[in-house]
Amino acid sequence: MSDGPAYDVVRVPGAAPAAAERAAEELAVLGAAGLRVALVAPAPLPPALRRAVEAGLADVPAPPVAARVALVDGVPADGALPAGVAAERVVDAAALPVVVHAPSWAVGRPATGDARAPVTGLLLPPGGALGTARALRASGVVAALAGLPVVLLVPPGSTAPLRAPAAWPVRALDAATGAAALTGVDVVVELGGRAGEPGREPGPGLARARALASGAPLLRLAGPGDPLRVVHEGDGEPVPVARLRERLLALDLPAASARARSAATSRHGAARWLEAGGLGAAAGRLPGAVAARPRVLFTSSNGAGMGHLTRLLAMARRASDDVEPLVASLSQAVAVAVPDAVPWQYVPSSGDLGIGTRRWNRLFARRWAQVLREVRPAAVVYDGTYPYLPLLASRDDVPGVRYVWSRRGMWRPGLGAAQLARSHVFDLVVEPGEVAAEVDRGATVGRGDAVRVRPVTLLDEADLLDRESACRELGLDPARPAALVTLGAGNLSDPRTVLGAVVQAALQVRDLQVCVTRPVISAGSRDLGSEVRSVSAYPLSRTTRAFDWSVGSGGYNSFHESVAFALPTAFLGAERQMDDQTARARWAADAGCGLHLERATVADVEALLPVLTDPATRDGIARRCREVWPGNGAQDAVRAVEALVAGAAPAELLGAGA
Repeated sequence: MSDGPAYDVVRVPGAAPAAAERAAEELAVLGAAGLRVALVAPAPLPPALRRAVEAGLADVPAPPVAARVALVDGVPADGALPAGVAAERVVDAAALPVVVHAPSWAVGRPATGDARAPVTGLLLPPGGALGTARALRASGVVAALAGLPVVLLVPPGSTAPLRAPAAWPVRALDAATGAAALTGVDVVVELGGRAGEPGREPGPGLARARALASGAPLLRLAGPGDPLRVVHEGDGEPVPVARLRERLLALDLPAASARARSAATSRHGAARWLEAGGLGAAAGRLPGAVAARPRVLFTSSNGAGMGHLTRLLAMARRASDDVEPLVASLSQAVAVAVPDAVPWQYVPSSGDLGIGTRRWNRLFARRWAQVLREVRPAAVVYDGTYPYLPLLASRDDVPGVRYVWSRRGMWRPGLGAAQLARSHVFDLVVEPGEVAAEVDRGATVGRGDAVRVRPVTLLDEADLLDRESACRELGLDPARPAALVTLGAGNLSDPRTVLGAVVQAALQVRDLQVCVTRPVISAGSRDLGSEVRSVSAYPLSRTTRAFDWSVGSGGYNSFHESVAFALPTAFLGAERQMDDQTARARWAADAGCGLHLERATVADVEALLPVLTDPATRDGIARRCREVWPGNGAQDAVRAVEALVAGAAPAELLGAGA
C-alpha cells in the first residue's frame, strides 16, 4: 500500500451525550466497512464511545493524527480542525443522515400473527410538551393504551421524568442496552417533541432509526391532540389518537415489521450514509488481492456434525469457471474437508475459543471484517440455521456484496421464528430440497421466499468407488457382509449408549464386519476385536458400496446420501434443536426407503436385524430409493448463486428451482 495518512477516518464527536451515541453507531458502521478509524475526544470517554474503543472499532491515538477524512460534529466556518488533527477532507457529521448499525439492534419477530395484544413501546421525546405525566395523560395516549402492555422507551441522552402509570417499565434506547431494549416490543409509538438538530428530522432521530432497525413498526404523535401517522412508507393513513388502540390490535405485525426494516435500510442504512459522506472511497484503498473472476465465499456455522460445511462444498465443487469459490468456516473440519484447489479460512467459534457469546460476537465481527477485506467477495453463501448478527452486519456495511442463505427445511414444528425474522437481510434464500418434503411441518413450509432445489449431496453416484476399491480403502473383506454405524460418540461396550446398543446387536450377526464413524474409540471401551473398526475418511460416502446396510441418524446429509446411493438404512431420529430427524425416519419407513429405529436399545436393533440382513428386503429398499431420488440439486443451487452475482434479480430466480 502506498504511503499516506495512518487512518481512513478521524471522528471528532460533539460533547452532548446524544452525540456520543450517534458517534458510536457511526464507529460500528465504519469498523464493519473495514476502515481504519481514529477517535479524538476528551477524556474520560462517554460510555458509548468507550465500549466502541474496547470493541476495537477505533483507536485513540496521541496527536498528531492524520486521516483522509475528518468526520466532525459541527464544522466551524473556517473549517479548522482541533489541534493535532489533519485531514485531506472535512465532513460535517451533522449534515449526514442518521445512521444505525442495523445488526446491533435486530430483534427476532414472529413469522406469523397471533391473537395476543401487541406490546407497545412508547418512545418519549427528548423534551417538549409531552415530557410530564400530566401532559401525557392530556394527550389521550394513556387512555388509549389502558389495559395494553406498554414499555416506556427513553432516547439516548434523555431522562425519564414520568412516574405514571407505574406499571409501565422504562428502558433506555442507548448503546449499553442495545437490542435488549426493544426485545419483546412489537410496535413503537413515538411522541414528538421539539425540532431536532440541523440536518435531521424533528424528534429523536437516532432512537427512531434504532426502533425501525429492530423491525418494530413505528407510528408518531407530533403533539397533544395531533393525529398519529406512520413514519415509514406504505403502512396506511394517519391515525387519530382515539383509534390508536384499534390500529394496534389490527396491525399485521410480520408485514409491518418487514416494511420497518426496509425503511431502516433505505433511510438509515450504512450504504447510504457512507455514500453521503464520501466515505466508501477510502475502503477501496485497503489492501486486498484483485480477483480475475467474481469470488463466492461459502461460509458455514459450527453446527453438530459437518452437515453445513458439506452442503456448501457440494455447491462449491460444482461452481462454474465464471466464479471463484472460497470457504470460511467455523468448523474445525474445514482443513480436512475442503479440496486442495479451494482456498479456505478457519474462523473459531465461541465453543472452540471457550468464551461467551457477547465477547465472541465482538471478536467475530472484527475477524469477519478482515476476511471480507482479504477476499473481496461478490457474494457470501451462508449455511446454518441461525444467521449470526456479526455476519449480518456486513450485509449493510459492505456495499455490493450479495448475501445468500442456504436454508434447509424440515425444522421441528414450533421452532425458528427468530431465525426466519432475519431472512430479509439476505438477497436470496436457497433451500436444499427434501425427499421427505411431504411430512415437513416446520416454519419454512409455504413461505415462498426461497429458490427450492432438489436435495443436495456432496457426491453423485458416479463419484462412488466400486465395492472392491471401497473395501480395499477401508481394509474390509469384500467377500464378507459389512455394516456401517454412523451415530456419533458413545462407549462401544456399554449397551446403555446409543452407539453401544447398535454395535452390540450388530455383532450378533455371523461374519459381519462392523464399521463405526468415529476417529477414536472412547476411553473405557473394552477391546471388541477385529470385527469393529473406526473409519474417518472424508467424504465417507465415497465408500458407500463397501457396505450392505447401515444404521444412522435422520440428519439431512446422511439421510439423503443413504437414499441417493440406495444404501438400506435403519434411521434413528436423533434429537437436534432444529432438525426434525424423526419425521424423516418415519417417512423413510412409510415410503419403503428405509427402516425407522424408534429406540436405540439392543432389543430394538435386534428386532430389525432379520430385515436388514435379508437380501431380498434390502434389494426392495434399494429399488425404492432409486425410484424416489430426484437427482442432486447442488448444481442447481450454485447456478442460482452465480446468476445473482451476474446481476439477476432475486425475484427472477424465485420459482426457478425444483
